[in-house]
Amino acid sequence: MAAAVPPCHLLTRRPPRAQAAALLGLLPLVLAARWVHSFQLQGCKDSAPAPVIGSRSLGLPRRGGVYLRYVVGNGLCNQLNGHINAFTLADALGVHGILVPPATHRTSFNHAALDLSPYLSAPAGTLLDVAAIRQAHAPRGIHVLEEGLQEEEGEWSGCAQARLPPAPQTQIGTQLTLAEAVARSRALISAAWAERGLQACVVLHAGITFFSLRTASTANMTAEVASRLAFPPGIEALAGRAVDAIGGPFNGVHLRVEKDMGLDPKATVKTYVGLMQGMAFDAYTPLYVASGLLSYNDTMSLREVSQHMVSRGVASRVVVKEEILPAADLAGLLSEQRALLDLLVLAGAQRFVGHGISTFSHYAAQYQILRGGGRGVAALVPMPGNEDWHDFLDIVPTA
Repeated sequence: MAAAVPPCHLLTRRPPRAQAAALLGLLPLVLAARWVHSFQLQGCKDSAPAPVIGSRSLGLPRRGGVYLRYVVGNGLCNQLNGHINAFTLADALGVHGILVPPATHRTSFNHAALDLSPYLSAPAGTLLDVAAIRQAHAPRGIHVLEEGLQEEEGEWSGCAQARLPPAPQTQIGTQLTLAEAVARSRALISAAWAERGLQACVVLHAGITFFSLRTASTANMTAEVASRLAFPPGIEALAGRAVDAIGGPFNGVHLRVEKDMGLDPKATVKTYVGLMQGMAFDAYTPLYVASGLLSYNDTMSLREVSQHMVSRGVASRVVVKEEILPAADLAGLLSEQRALLDLLVLAGAQRFVGHGISTFSHYAAQYQILRGGGRGVAALVPMPGNEDWHDFLDIVPTA
């Protein structure tokens, strides 16, 4: 019996008006590239399922195949943004394989301690369910491969190497649209084949993919890719238990007032409360708080902020994961896994407020739409100078 054809999600709904230009800009790629499995104007037809390749096994490179290799940044949502950008580019190029890099983590969110505790590497499975992601991409003909913590070239040393030049970091506006990234990638791959022959495999090095792609230029492709990003079942289960412990509907806030922000905490909290009041946060609904204050052992500040929010009528009570989950369940989690736990809980919030300078807040607001039933009731404390962040961090297209 023939395998069932997976549904195509990219054109199942009419793209928002603001995305029309982006969609038209990508049309040449639809017509000329191997991207036919992503956009089908006359229905959806994905390629046959690829053989499953074992986790952490790089396998033998496919002759003439193109493999995308990339690096993630530091911080949970910087890494998630990097993964989404890399998989978006891989999907657009129609690569044969993508090499998922190791995760990074820190020993504490206390920035005062980071001088003594630099970022460390951990297996990609620390923050991702690589097996589920592999399964989701197999019908698309993309082999999802996991890189180990040690440099593993082996069979890959014989592949032609192509490198996308890094984008200047001084100006956000110099980053690439998807059409530009695909055009540059295809030129590099074509040059490698011209030098080594069409049967040569090519490893395309995309570098650090955080903030590398204007997600606003991808129509709703970024949302499709983000929906295929899966997280470790154990952390998903913890998030579910936390939501159950809250005991009903709740609102959420990413309280980004830690010392490293360099902000006036009282003024910032006042802005938070003003946004909450404007969004109809009320005195009858619990408020789940994600914050790094406890990493500084600053229980006093968290208690004062909690009491202030309750007194201003924006919460019936304040809830943090450290109070509703057993300490033993949290003890074994790395810093970025704790942040992921917060992110997954916040996805279930009725309303959400975060801070505009935080990629975590941006992702939480977007993920609430992507995963939280499309409510999208979210606001961010404005931060002058980062207005362009939406071009790079928005997951779900806006009208």
